[in-house]
Amino acid sequence: MAASATIRMRAITSESEGRSTPNSTDEYSLSYSGNGQEGRDALHRRYDRVAEGLAVALLGCAEPLFLSNTKLGDTAYVKTKLYYNSFRNGLYSFDNANYNTQATAKAFNSYYSDYAYGGSVEAGNNFGNRDT
Repeated sequence: MAASATIRMRAITSESEGRSTPNSTDEYSLSYSGNGQEGRDALHRRYDRVAEGLAVALLGCAEPLFLSNTKLGDTAYVKTKLYYNSFRNGLYSFDNANYNTQATAKAFNSYYSDYAYGGSVEAGNNFGNRDT
């Protein structure tokens, strides 16, 4: 009878944020969020014997973010958003329960690394009290 084992993960998380309000109409914010996880355990067990296909998982991401809201004159404003996300993950398969042999074709290292960045700008103005 087959039974799945739970992967034990150790997580590390960090977050920080800084804000500035130089006057009553403008606000700026810079934040960072990052985390990483590491775990190792048998992914599958059969008949009380550890099967091949053991793995170590490494997961991580980082996300800095900048936001601003600036008033221009009495009625106009500009809002900005800038971001960058990065992801780095790995899955490692071993031949034995000691996680130290990768001699067979079933053993592998799988890496994933990706990123995204972007932003937006919104501008607006109150042109009067009329609805059209």
